[in-house]
Amino acid sequence: MVSRLITIAPEETARRLDDLTDQYRKIMSVVLKDTAVRHEFERADEAKKSVVKVSLELNKAISIDVLAGGRTKWQSFVEDLKKDHAGLVKQVEAESKDKDRP
Repeated sequence: MVSRLITIAPEETARRLDDLTDQYRKIMSVVLKDTAVRHEFERADEAKKSVVKVSLELNKAISIDVLAGGRTKWQSFVEDLKKDHAGLVKQVEAESKDKDRP
């Protein structure tokens, strides 16, 4: 849904990035107990992958000029995402490139 909002209303989406940041941080910080079943791990991994995918799309689509001056929560989140989840970010970027190839 957020991916669609990027194209429909980019300015309004940019204004809401800081609100999204808090929710996305919660998803990315989920740590399951050792007793969790495989389905729970898969579900958490898929949620994290989705957050990375939409975050990269948002970051690419919304120019820094649209964002208010100074360092925003969103910019900090994206930097942390790329640093703390580098493997997942690379995986999503590779899948995106493969999807774009004819």
